[in-house]
Amino acid sequence: MSNEDIDRIVGEYGGVLPFPVYAVVCDSEQIDHILRNGDKFDLWTNDGQHWRVKPII
Repeated sequence: MSNEDIDRIVGEYGGVLPFPVYAVVCDSEQIDHILRNGDKFDLWTNDGQHWRVKPII
């Protein structure tokens, strides 16, 4: 999954991702590390792209 794909998905959901979508994004080879920040999660790619998302069940 490319940065553009992740950016599109995060945008489509307004940063609030259903858990199955969140899991697919996090499993992407692009995602380098994840940090929890309260009820949101910061996702970074191996080339420095960043998103803050909130997964929902």
